[in-house]
Amino acid sequence: MILGMIWSIVNTALASIQKDLSANVLQLQWMMNCFGIFLCVPLLTMGKLGDAYGRKRLFLYGLITGLIASILAGLATHVGLLIACMGLFGLAGSSILPLSQALLVHQFPESQKEKAVGLWSIFASLSLASGPLVGGFILNFCGWRWIYWINIPFF
Repeated sequence: MILGMIWSIVNTALASIQKDLSANVLQLQWMMNCFGIFLCVPLLTMGKLGDAYGRKRLFLYGLITGLIASILAGLATHVGLLIACMGLFGLAGSSILPLSQALLVHQFPESQKEKAVGLWSIFASLSLASGPLVGGFILNFCGWRWIYWINIPFF
């Protein structure tokens, strides 16, 4: 689950982003707030839209949106674009999060559903916890732009 890793990696890179783009603290806060707002507010709606128009279709739209946000964020030369990209990440996540669970549950027999959801939860937790380590490694060797570009293979 890349969403948790995005959140924690970007938090790790805020100082580097601030220095490189001459961003102020308020702008950095808006980067993270946009992600959270656009992730949480439409979350239930995206689940319902997935039920109405197709879970797989909306899940794929979420992946494409995340891919576009990753590319644009890595190319950003102004913090305003990063704020918009973090909003796109959140919007992508609002469809990926509920629909990944819904698609997962339908792929397993009734006796295996609990195990599947448990494994999903473990990997989501591991991605969140490993973000600072991965982010620190990327920042040390590649620069802050790579915290976004590293996501591209996952989308």
